[in-house]
Amino acid sequence: MDKSPGDSLLFKQSALRGVSYALTLQATDRQFIAEWVAVNGTDEQKVRQAAGVLPMAEAIEGITDREFAIDGRLPLYSRDGAERLQTFLRESCGLVETVVGPFDVRVRSSHAVKATAEQWAVVQDLHRLVPDANVVLRKHVLSSKQHESVSLTVFGVLVTKKHGPFVLRREYVVDSQHAAAASS
Repeated sequence: MDKSPGDSLLFKQSALRGVSYALTLQATDRQFIAEWVAVNGTDEQKVRQAAGVLPMAEAIEGITDREFAIDGRLPLYSRDGAERLQTFLRESCGLVETVVGPFDVRVRSSHAVKATAEQWAVVQDLHRLVPDANVVLRKHVLSSKQHESVSLTVFGVLVTKKHGPFVLRREYVVDSQHAAAASS
């Protein structure tokens, strides 16, 4: 089936509209960041922003820090599955020689369907601290491809919030004292 020259022209026009839209969004993002840095950035960030060398990721991290200011109440959830699972297997399962690499880890994440009193209190506290955010208790089940019968469950609270053109997100460890549970 041959394409007519008109089809090619329509495709090019559609592609150009898509590129134009993406560039408009990017310009909006840059403008929002410039305004935010002018008001909230450090003096050093303001200088780098004026020179055009402030990384967007750094500015977004600063925005996220400010929007999710919870006074250090909770540690950030760290995506350290290989290290965490290796420690668990060595210390809790007696597999002292086990080495778990990043590509050996399977992670299944979902919204938690049950919560302990402590976990629920954390969810409620975050709702109070960041009232316009979406707060969800998450369950992360880590397992090793080498030791499939054993898993480690870690709970976190995912907080997301739309701010300007960005959807900001942070995940916190719910209960660092009791974050792990084994299943066989």
